[in-house]
Amino acid sequence: MSSDPSDDLPPHGRLVAAGMAVASAVGLAVNHFAVQAQGIGGLFILCLGPLAFFLGIGGVVEPKVVWAVGKYGKDLPAVYKIVGGTLAAVGVAVTILLLVFVYRLGPPGG
Repeated sequence: MSSDPSDDLPPHGRLVAAGMAVASAVGLAVNHFAVQAQGIGGLFILCLGPLAFFLGIGGVVEPKVVWAVGKYGKDLPAVYKIVGGTLAAVGVAVTILLLVFVYRLGPPGG
């Protein structure tokens, strides 16, 4: 047993992060190329997909980034929390850009 709590992360952390990135990319692609509108499910994928994608990419590089954002990362150093928060913020920014410029979900412009 190690004395550092940050060493208690599961050994398959990179695999989980890679799965999260791939699942969000596939979900976004299916949502984009779907023939019919998916309703609230499609909007849910559209809003959380970029956030999960960027956090998944960061988690492949360093799995502690994903855990630092959640409740299990309370004991991790601040640098992981800053990187995870930055990746999450980039995901939110990409979501807003997709909603406004690609899918035109903003107010109707005359």
